[in-house]
Amino acid sequence: MFSNDGISEGCALVPPVKQTKPTWIELVKKQVETRKLNGAECAIYSKKEGDNVHPDTQCICGRLAREHSFTGDPKIEFRSAQKWKSKLTTPKKATHYGQLKGGARFIRCDVENDTFEILVQIIVDDVVDKPKLIVSCYGGAQYFSMTDNLEREFMNGIGQVATTKDVWMLTTGLNSGVSNLIGQGVHRNTLLNENTWKTIVVGMSHWGIIPKSTREALKQQALSNGLTDSQHTVTFWSENEINSLDKYHTHFLLLDDGRLNHYLSDDPRSKFVETICNQTQCYAITIIVEGGSNTLEVIRNDLYAKRPVLIIHGSGRLANVLGNLLEKVGKTGTVTKNEVKQQLDLCPTLCCCDQNEEQVIEMIQAVFAPKYRRYLSAFRVDRDVNLTNTIFRAVFDTQNDEEDYEKLLELAVSWNCLDGAHDILERIKASKVSSSNPIAQHAVRKYYPSLFEKALKENRPLFVDYFFRQYYSPLETTAFVNYRNTGYFDSK
Repeated sequence: MFSNDGISEGCALVPPVKQTKPTWIELVKKQVETRKLNGAECAIYSKKEGDNVHPDTQCICGRLAREHSFTGDPKIEFRSAQKWKSKLTTPKKATHYGQLKGGARFIRCDVENDTFEILVQIIVDDVVDKPKLIVSCYGGAQYFSMTDNLEREFMNGIGQVATTKDVWMLTTGLNSGVSNLIGQGVHRNTLLNENTWKTIVVGMSHWGIIPKSTREALKQQALSNGLTDSQHTVTFWSENEINSLDKYHTHFLLLDDGRLNHYLSDDPRSKFVETICNQTQCYAITIIVEGGSNTLEVIRNDLYAKRPVLIIHGSGRLANVLGNLLEKVGKTGTVTKNEVKQQLDLCPTLCCCDQNEEQVIEMIQAVFAPKYRRYLSAFRVDRDVNLTNTIFRAVFDTQNDEEDYEKLLELAVSWNCLDGAHDILERIKASKVSSSNPIAQHAVRKYYPSLFEKALKENRPLFVDYFFRQYYSPLETTAFVNYRNTGYFDSK
């Protein structure tokens, strides 16, 4: 009779070891220890003994001399500097990172060093899944208003986009302006939808612009990293304090160049988006809500990189100026200096002086250059079906690479954007001699089996109905097509 005693120690059954995903803190700590992620601090004044200066001396970084944390030899020769430069700082170990009460991850790191490849990889490893679309949403920083209909449509539309699988949102992450509105829309749609995936909303801001109480709370949380498990959190800061962090974002990238009370230029955001697109092969789009003259930098960077930009017409200031000009000149007309000035006269708060007005006019004319026009579009609540469909259509309309057609069709099904899929199929037909050509019809129908099966699995009744109307037979499965073409039947 068989007995357990006959099993030697060397053959004892070992229970499988469960693989655990690294925590956010572990992922960041690994990069910090290899010095791939650093912090930055102003080195003009120091805590070091012998630095005999008045403690209330104002530094160009925005701090008083006594508020500096640097302990090395101060860079005395730069105390009369009139313009901020990166050489006024010194690198230090990044120590401020962790996880907040609501689960949001945060990190404070140097903005000067090219750390975006590392940051993107950390977020991807934390989320596990790569994005297929990243949506930047910028514009109104603090106080702006929309009509009730537009605000309702914006919150519903942007919430639906953000809660779509493999879509990431990127904002300033602050609890004011458009980023706060997005946070509320995302939270509401998350509660209404029982999705199995996690919504990803990344906030990117300057460390020195968030309130002191928020910075102190983040520092306290960072101190607990090595003392307790990741579930331990400190009390959250006041939600009513201007420029604090929005509680509905999932990740915060707090970039630091050593200064206080200083807003970031658009370069870090643009580089971050470019890095994500290169590393994950995803698409990108930027949505502009209201906005001032500095928002033109965001639009310019995206258009130069051939990324689509969608203007929310009716949201105020810059968005209205650009929306009116788009309606006036269409997709092919040129924008004259006089036409731009007429629109700016309707929005006097957009330009603060004559010199600034000339710069704004030049930048607007630049973004309306014919070679960029196809990437620039607008949404109107009284004209377009819905914001969600308009956003996805803007992505599809700017992609002309035939090698991407299959990928775009799959995304159209996932995003439930039938109009976008139909346009791509028509483009495929048009690339042949004529749509009535049997070769053209075959070029389109070869996508039907896999797309039909995807529509069934992801519950897309509009697509199922569309394929039936195209006289597609559900018996023509991908397995059957493969057997017909190769003679090999895959039973999987």
